[in-house]
Amino acid sequence: MRARCRPNTKPPPPARAFIVAKLHDDLDLAVADAYGWGEEWRRAPLPPAEIVRRLVALNAERAKEEAAGHVRWLRPDYQIPRFGRKK
Repeated sequence: MRARCRPNTKPPPPARAFIVAKLHDDLDLAVADAYGWGEEWRRAPLPPAEIVRRLVALNAERAKEEAAGHVRWLRPDYQIPRFGRKK
């Protein structure tokens, strides 16, 4: 049985699917690089369970830092006046 599409729509051509897949892969690699996992990711993408494990560990590390008074502001000029204080 043939897959049905919504009326008046066509499935995307395969070339578009490859473009979307490439953009998704590029984004995954950029995020892996931002977290310092890029070299591992280039060899083979990390399994989802490992990504979650690392993010939970990083979150715990950041929570300890913040409890000790060290906050890593991403946009200090915007965030500090609204949510924190300068030291």
